[in-house]
Amino acid sequence: RALGLARPWAAGLLLVAQYDFFGQASSTMTELPFAAALAVALWGWAEDRPWIVAAGAAWCAVTRPEGALFAALFAAGLVARGRRVAPALAIFAPLLAWVATGAAVWRDPLWWIHGNPYGGGMVAARLDLRQLADSFFYEAMRQSQPPVLILLEAAGAALAIGGRGRALRFLLAPIAASWVLLTFLRIGPTDAWRESRYLVSIAPALGLLAAAGLDAVLAAAPRLGPPALLAAAALGAARAILWSWRSALDGIPWAAGAAHAALLLAAALLWTLRRRLPPRVALGLLLAAPLACSPPGAFSRHRADQAAASLQRGTDALAPNGIASEGATSRRSAARDPGDARPGDGRRVP
Repeated sequence: RALGLARPWAAGLLLVAQYDFFGQASSTMTELPFAAALAVALWGWAEDRPWIVAAGAAWCAVTRPEGALFAALFAAGLVARGRRVAPALAIFAPLLAWVATGAAVWRDPLWWIHGNPYGGGMVAARLDLRQLADSFFYEAMRQSQPPVLILLEAAGAALAIGGRGRALRFLLAPIAASWVLLTFLRIGPTDAWRESRYLVSIAPALGLLAAAGLDAVLAAAPRLGPPALLAAAALGAARAILWSWRSALDGIPWAAGAAHAALLLAAALLWTLRRRLPPRVALGLLLAAPLACSPPGAFSRHRADQAAASLQRGTDALAPNGIASEGATSRRSAARDPGDARPGDGRRVP
């Protein structure tokens, strides 16, 4: 509500609709705890409660390798916003305690460098201006977000950059940080370790921007906006479901047409119920369709070598982003030539 959203609960709905966020619910990876920490920090910032910002940012700092960068952004923001030096410094207390504890246990003040699993050149800077147009951030967005959600997030970002959405501008900072990291860092020997699940870390910011964008679309086009959004969501849902079940549907020529027709019919039905069903709820139902109708594990973004169950169940549960869940273990986990194409997505690894 502090951000001026007409229906604040819609942000939560658009958060869950992100494929990777949903898939991480059964994951042991660190993106989801980081997203929770970021949500706390964003909540504190929106309501101008610096100690809540400090709590969330401090949690970010000890959750993922890039957490220190996000913590520094929030600390700088607190100082710039109102010279809140005490909470800004407190952000780094858990990180320093973690480093000090490790130094005492391992008897090495630089243990966090010497024991870093990403050392030895596994992660390195990649200062190539071509990455501005070919950033993995764009590919990760395409892989992990329904198309209509990307449009709403873009609308929210435009609103934040423009004059009417000044309260939303702070949401752009974590997104910009993620863009820089995914653009100018090489992850793995040949970039093969880059995964769309990294965007789960900034999912709360994306969900809030999408909710703001949805408010703007519904306000600007109250008649045409809802059916257009429902149609776009239906087409995206059909594409995602077809991809998830592509192995089972292979060789059935009418499957794609039937799926698109069924989802568009569902969109039309929801539109006819518009007097009883708010457009945000109708949109949420269509965005949830791929999550409910895909095989178990289809949206899990562990590395490809951890996804094996669905092939054994008779379904090649590939997520809509083209990252194989179990059958691609040998193809993906093996060292690849930098020019190899990622299975299913048509993109060449630079």
